[in-house]
Amino acid sequence: MLKICPLDSLDIANSSSLPSPVYLPVNLQYRKVRLCDWDFTDLSFGVFDADTLVAKCIISAGHGPDDQRTIDAFGIPFITVFVTGSIDVQRAADAMMEKHFSHLMNDYAGYSADHLVCDSQFPKIAQSMLRNGAGIDTSFNVVIDGKRSVESLFSEVRKRYKSMIHKGNRTMDIDLLHSGNVSWDEFNEFRLLHIRESKRETRSIDTWKRHCEMVAAGFAFVVRARISHDLVGAALFLHNNEVCYYGVGAYDRSLFPKPISHAVLWQGILFAKQIGCASIEIGETFFSGVSTVTEKEFNIGEFKRGFGGNIIPRFRIKCVI
Repeated sequence: MLKICPLDSLDIANSSSLPSPVYLPVNLQYRKVRLCDWDFTDLSFGVFDADTLVAKCIISAGHGPDDQRTIDAFGIPFITVFVTGSIDVQRAADAMMEKHFSHLMNDYAGYSADHLVCDSQFPKIAQSMLRNGAGIDTSFNVVIDGKRSVESLFSEVRKRYKSMIHKGNRTMDIDLLHSGNVSWDEFNEFRLLHIRESKRETRSIDTWKRHCEMVAAGFAFVVRARISHDLVGAALFLHNNEVCYYGVGAYDRSLFPKPISHAVLWQGILFAKQIGCASIEIGETFFSGVSTVTEKEFNIGEFKRGFGGNIIPRFRIKCVI
């Protein structure tokens, strides 16, 4: 007999079978710190067959400045995940989640809902939102297959990037911060580089401390590049047991066009593969036909496509409850 039970999405015990490490409890805690002027209520729930989790929905209600009201997952789109069970069991769980979601939303009329679908098979919650007039946006993400050999992956890297990676490896000292060697003093170098290159402090020191804690706990790592002992590039990668996600990077712009970011990102891909990540998501890419994309966003997307991999669609479904 299937049953619905509340879930604590911030409990590390509920971190299995997530499609992206951005939904790890440690990163959701980071989201709460970053959005410290918001009040969130965790509405997450799971479908259980006896004591076995079959499916879950990571979802929250948020109330922010200027009376903003959202249904998402602590500032990122909410998701539904099927964990285990036969096709028939998952279909029944899917129907139960839609019914529970509809019941929950009775208390949140007027809130703006944002749901991410990572699969071509839309869950019933997504279908219900679409039937009720929701809009849908499609994004395209560059995903590297970590199961392939290094040689095979490198063969897909853009030709001029290959020479830039080799040059970066020759001219810079590249290393890693991970759970075995991270300290706040070393991690804070990354933060200071980010502030210097952004020309401002874009977020609080507490959010950086949360990221440092994620590295210490084994849910993230940092690739660093130095020239003559000076930190010139760094990038944070989040990961769970299966998926790695390129989170944030900072690079010394005064040294462009030195291939700092090319070498750093490639080393991040290699380390993610080394620790067993089957998928390495390096971010969203854009195409020239999209009129709302800025030149900067387009160029960043073009850079990411230069590392090969697959272009995977994601669907965001948005509506007012």
